[in-house]
Amino acid sequence: MIALGESQALEGVSSHATEVTYTISGCLVTIGTPPAASAYEVLAQGQLAASAGSIYNPGASNYALISSIHLFNNNTVAEQVSLFIEGTAAANKIVTLNIPAGGFSTYEDGVGWNIYNASGLLVTGSSLIIGAVGTPSSATTALTASTRIVVGGSLFSVLPNSLAVGQIFQWNIGIIKTTAAGAATWTAIVSIGSTGTNTDPSVATFTSGTNTAAIDQAILVITARITALGSGTSATAQCNATYASRLTEATGLGSFPLIPGATAGFDSTVSTPQLHVDITMGASAVCTSVCSAERLA
Repeated sequence: MIALGESQALEGVSSHATEVTYTISGCLVTIGTPPAASAYEVLAQGQLAASAGSIYNPGASNYALISSIHLFNNNTVAEQVSLFIEGTAAANKIVTLNIPAGGFSTYEDGVGWNIYNASGLLVTGSSLIIGAVGTPSSATTALTASTRIVVGGSLFSVLPNSLAVGQIFQWNIGIIKTTAAGAATWTAIVSIGSTGTNTDPSVATFTSGTNTAAIDQAILVITARITALGSGTSATAQCNATYASRLTEATGLGSFPLIPGATAGFDSTVSTPQLHVDITMGASAVCTSVCSAERLA
């Protein structure tokens, strides 16, 4: 229960104006002898501003018992919401929430705060619960030769300030070499950045071994474990791979290393970090991929 005294304001703010709708429910009590309480009802509803201000005040001669608060993010990007009581200084703040695009957050008396994504899946610690998928895709991705391509279905969009040491992300990628062409080595890159495109920084780069111009199929599983956080390039991830192809190690798609040949730090403080796998096929190769992504821990 959140209690507001006589003329004591509940105040709020979001990252962008008129994008987060709030609904406050509870009981209004009129001061008297004895006090007179209303039935539980909606006390206030509206949209948060980009600067902190009052969203509900019981007024003079009243106090309020708030039993639930519902915050819905109408925006296409994540919104950070903060609520305060009787002032907007740090000492007045009662909660800060990161609500995903199209998602919502609820406060319930006796339960506390929960956050949900746009699909209604529960979010914990501002990250999807264990077992949640990234951006699913049943369509194949055409892997253009000599071009760095973001593998369809590999994208994780992480809520602001929610990457944590120990989190594990995994990609299961099927690769098909559809024509007997292309013998150059190819690379798979774990990328973490702010855009979700092939311009995001490379964190780990795996380079295949010698291969031949032969039709082939392979399964590639890449796992990334967050090992440190920080700005600039001080965040790190430990990455490894498991790989099996239909042909021999020296033919078709060739062999693939268990650990990357090159690694780099990244910035975990960017707004809404994007994790994905990019593949650059060798010259003349004609290949497609299909991927599923999962957060394991």
